[in-house]
Order: sequence, then C-alpha cells, then structure tokens
Amino acid sequence: MKLALHEIYQSFGRTMAEEGLKRLYWWLTHSRFEPMKAMGKAIKGQWDAILNYSDHRRTNGVLEAIKGPIQAAREVFWCASAQA
Repeated sequence: MKLALHEIYQSFGRTMAEEGLKRLYWWLTHSRFEPMKAMGKAIKGQWDAILNYSDHRRTNGVLEAIKGPIQAAREVFWCASAQA
C-alpha cells in the first residue's frame, strides 16, 4: 500500500494518478481486513484533494505552518484582553 501511494504521488498527470488511485481503492475495499476497508473509505472521501495534488504539486503545509504562530498570538491577545 505504501508503494502504491508513493507511485500515485510521483505520477505525472491527473490521469495516471487517478488510475493508480482507482487500483489502490479497489484493493483496499476488497480486503478482508477491516482497517484496510476504512482506509479505502478515507481515501474516497479525499479523492479530489489527492488528485488536485497531481495537478498543482502543492499542499497546504505552508499554511499550516503559518497558522500555529497566528493562533498563539491570538490566544495571547484574548488572554490579555480577558484579564483587563
């Protein structure tokens, strides 16, 4: 499964990524191991997001990294204003 996901993320173009994702999804949903079936359902829920990565080669990692300090500053502001 790890190699299948790696191939999907390394594929060039949405069509190749979608073919690999379909194969992986089929394999997961036809497994007799329940956690694999749950993983298949999770992948199905994020289908478009996974394929969008193959189009743009960007993730929201930078936004998540910026979000931490902003939330910390907001918390400091709210604590200061609540004490005043």
